[in-house]
Amino acid sequence: MNHKKVNISISMTDFLRRQLRRAATDDHRSVSSLVTGLLRVHLRREGYATSRSENEDVEVARPKQIRMKFE
Repeated sequence: MNHKKVNISISMTDFLRRQLRRAATDDHRSVSSLVTGLLRVHLRREGYATSRSENEDVEVARPKQIRMKFE
């Protein structure tokens, strides 16, 4: 297991950045920690990650299938 952290750069509006900072401060955490947590929750909910532990490598799962009904 490789637990090396990597840095990424994203672009966002200044308004969104201020909202992130305020949310992170209110939750007593860093912006990085907040964004990481939000991404982890999203990836699990959408079926891309199956690992629940921060100490485990994230496994890639099959994305959920969408079934469409045509009438």
